Amino acid sequence: HFTLLTSNLFRGDARRLVRGLDTAPAPCGGYASASCKSNAALGLECNRGACDNRVLQRRAFKRTVVRPLRGGSNDQWSVFMDEDGLEGDVLEEYVGEGLTLRDFELRIPSFHAESKWYFCSLVPGVVIDASHMGSYARFINHSCAPNAA
Repeated sequence: HFTLLTSNLFRGDARRLVRGLDTAPAPCGGYASASCKSNAALGLECNRGACDNRVLQRRAFKRTVVRPLRGGSNDQWSVFMDEDGLEGDVLEEYVGEGLTLRDFELRIPSFHAESKWYFCSLVPGVVIDASHMGSYARFINHSCAPNAA
């Protein structure tokens, strides 16, 4: 069972630990300005409406599809681009349940039983768990021959 999310769903104290992260994009001097280029190089999004360096804010991801891997078993799924892309294009935002490290550690025994692990660290003390709810990004690079990072 999997529930598709388009944004993180923070549980309990994790909400407090990430408060303000999404609302503080970096200052921008305009498209192609020095500050804009610095933001992009650091993986930060700008705060100007007209700037193209706002992929996550605008949800301007590449079209993707999720399907079983050819020749794999039915439980081996992966993300495939449904349009041409360039190196550095953002395919999807990794989202899921935002948990405190303590709450995440309580879930670890269930991961061993399921043998599927879909999580990443967001900030110190907060983990994004996409095991049962999240975006299709959880399937990126779950391949024997990954070609995206």
